[in-house]
Amino acid sequence: MNGVIISEGQKNLEALVPILEGHRAFKNTRYPVRSNWASKMGHACERYLYYLRHDWEQASTRDWKGIGILGNLIADWWVREMSAKGFTIIHEQLALSDEMAKKYQIGGRIDCRIGWGNVKPLLTEIKTMHERYYEEINTYEDFRDSRAEWIKGYPAQLQLYLLSQNEESGLFVLINKMTLEWKVIPVYLDMEYCEWLLQRADRVNKANVSGEPPKRIPYGKPCKSCEFAHICLPDIMNEGLDLVDNEHLEAILKERDSLEASADRYLELDTEAKGIAKQIGKDFIVGTSYSVQVKKIPGMRLDTKKIPIEIRTQFEVPTEQTRISFVPLGQ
Repeated sequence: MNGVIISEGQKNLEALVPILEGHRAFKNTRYPVRSNWASKMGHACERYLYYLRHDWEQASTRDWKGIGILGNLIADWWVREMSAKGFTIIHEQLALSDEMAKKYQIGGRIDCRIGWGNVKPLLTEIKTMHERYYEEINTYEDFRDSRAEWIKGYPAQLQLYLLSQNEESGLFVLINKMTLEWKVIPVYLDMEYCEWLLQRADRVNKANVSGEPPKRIPYGKPCKSCEFAHICLPDIMNEGLDLVDNEHLEAILKERDSLEASADRYLELDTEAKGIAKQIGKDFIVGTSYSVQVKKIPGMRLDTKKIPIEIRTQFEVPTEQTRISFVPLGQ
């Protein structure tokens, strides 16, 4: 009988591969949210902070795969690298002060403190990000002006850490996920901003007790990716709005939504490509496909921030703007 002989090694291989394949998925466990997260206090929507506390179990599930794990691994690598170079790194994952936790119900853990020799270790928050965002953030102001809402919220986290520890200054360490290049962004305590954050935490705490969510922000980017959109947006149906039967408007809005992802991707690639071209700073050819023209055009603009407030207010007049948002009700 001419049977096929299966070797021991092949048997082991065929037995092990399915077992490995069965463990490819990343664990995605959701835990109760008992406090305001310092890392979320800068979020664009206060209503989101309420839902995060009050309705955490209703958050839509997302498969982030290993993105969070990758960020932790890179941060751990950076800490080990700096320790090997002789930097003093202490207080890893230090919890916020009791006052911050009890009075304002804000929780969080500081990544670490880093110092050198006799230089006192400073509070340090480590963030990893895609290279296109990494290239854009070079100053503290760049966080606030970022086109990414999640990056705009980063300063709140470190500011609350500084306030919690009663310290004047700290550091953001940004790491490029693609290349492991890194940079340091100095941060100084902003008491006015911190006071606003504490007032915000107080409002969220009171809303959490009453069960009445804060007002909804105008529909925008934060809403499109919000994990609580399915319990927030349907409220609009109950606001007593007029129903307008316009099939043409409904059709173009649906087509508009279908094109949004590709339009966003176009703008993203266009911004990144122009950023690279600006760094080169002169006309050039890319491979055999494109000729790139880099023109610097001189011009003048009015910097209204430099005009003294007492002069600027003399020329201010009432105005009205019309802002239109299209909110998908099927979310």
